[in-house]
Amino acid sequence: MKLIAVYFVFLGTLLNPFGNGLSAQKYFRLSGEMTIKSKKANGEQAITIGSVFFDRNVQQIIYHISFPEPETWVTTDSLTYGIIEDSIVSQHLSAGMAEFSVFNLALNSHLPN
Repeated sequence: MKLIAVYFVFLGTLLNPFGNGLSAQKYFRLSGEMTIKSKKANGEQAITIGSVFFDRNVQQIIYHISFPEPETWVTTDSLTYGIIEDSIVSQHLSAGMAEFSVFNLALNSHLPN
């Protein structure tokens, strides 16, 4: 059994001679819970609660908002869609939001801290 494990490690090194690691070890998804407290220009305060998912392979950020009202936001490379009850209710231009998001930067190790 130990010999088979050594063989697979050796085979992986041969197939990837540049030492970048096996592609199965590269991270490409991120998820988390979020709570955003904001203050509007008129002094009113608002809170938004939900979860966020990011997939580097498809360059999409998906926000599932649970409070104050259930809604889903899908951010692609050029548009952000607002979805309520499986219907698209809004579209906004958002050039490069997924590529330059904090999620993508964290997965690519471009954040020093």
